[in-house]
Amino acid sequence: LLGLYLFSLLGSVYTLKCLQCLRGSGQCSTTESAECDTNFVCATLRTSIDVSGFSVATTTVSRACLEQSFCSQLNATEKGISYSTNVGVATFFGFLACCNKDNCNDINIPDPDNTPNGLKCYTCNSMLDTVCNTTVSCVGNQNRCVNNTNLDLPIFGTVVNPLIPVISPLVPVASPPEKGCISKSFCDSTQVTNINCCTGYLCNGSKDLLRLDLSLLLMALTATMLQL
Repeated sequence: LLGLYLFSLLGSVYTLKCLQCLRGSGQCSTTESAECDTNFVCATLRTSIDVSGFSVATTTVSRACLEQSFCSQLNATEKGISYSTNVGVATFFGFLACCNKDNCNDINIPDPDNTPNGLKCYTCNSMLDTVCNTTVSCVGNQNRCVNNTNLDLPIFGTVVNPLIPVISPLVPVASPPEKGCISKSFCDSTQVTNINCCTGYLCNGSKDLLRLDLSLLLMALTATMLQL
């Protein structure tokens, strides 16, 4: 019996305990902790989405368990990484930090940096704009221009449920190509495909149709919510 007991101890897999909370604003401060599944780490997340013209804005702040694979795909470290874009008709900010010690996901959650950084990019002024020669001022870490992003709003799916009933009747599934400002983190991610970023003032004037897929970051947030 003693041998079986020792074998069971040696064969057990250590799992982390992580802080757990979900809010619509603020720091999501908590002392509540829960044990994660195997191959999960502790994560701190924030997403902020603003769709102009529809008066829709939503923020989700979370501390929870998250699959290690998501952190690797999004290049998230314990200090965190921010993703940001402004395509004229919509803005998106995402922050993700991952760590592998008990309750280590207690770091400060940053607000979006809306300080103009001097860069300007071409963008579209509405969902129906096919010319897209309006300019937008980039902010924060939006230090690149993205060229003809096809912003498919329904991909926000279960993460931003309030968007769906508002936008779905008004916007086709395949919306017109969009373009605007974007952070280098999006451009550098090997998990975000078919994206054309450029460096320089108003550099995104080309008409090539490409697609920016924000779903990975939002999938990560969804997976985190499921652990709550």
